Amino acid sequence: MALAIADLEEQNAALAGFANSEKTIELNNRKIDSLSRLRAAQGVAQAQEAGTDVAKAKELLDILTAVDTAAQAAATGMAESFGAVGKAIGGLTTALTGYERTQAGVAAQLAASMKDAGGDPTKIAKAQATAAQQGAQAQIKSYGDMASAAKGFFKESSTG
Repeated sequence: MALAIADLEEQNAALAGFANSEKTIELNNRKIDSLSRLRAAQGVAQAQEAGTDVAKAKELLDILTAVDTAAQAAATGMAESFGAVGKAIGGLTTALTGYERTQAGVAAQLAASMKDAGGDPTKIAKAQATAAQQGAQAQIKSYGDMASAAKGFFKESSTG
């Protein structure tokens, strides 16, 4: 939205020297005013929603932490019962549940950061960039965890 406002202001500056451009400039000024009011209203709405988003994100994190803990216990049982294949299945399962738990943690942190940003676009952008980086790192780690677990399905040095 800030970019749209800046574009309109730039158009006004470019049109200022031309004859019969008053109506276009006036229309652009109305658009700028409307966009500014909309941005302010969205900031207030975002701040109000952020409180409930934080609570929901933390609740989801708690649920996924419990699921991950249960999956780890199940993985141990599978490894004891079925040997290498059970260990591989358990490892894949915990890689997936661990990834989901980590993503929920990133989402909870993002929700808290968005609430703390108070509508400041710079702080919001920084929080979103941090969350994106952490999410990407978690995804790459989960791929490594899954590949490591999957090696239990194959004999070493086999062609698969």
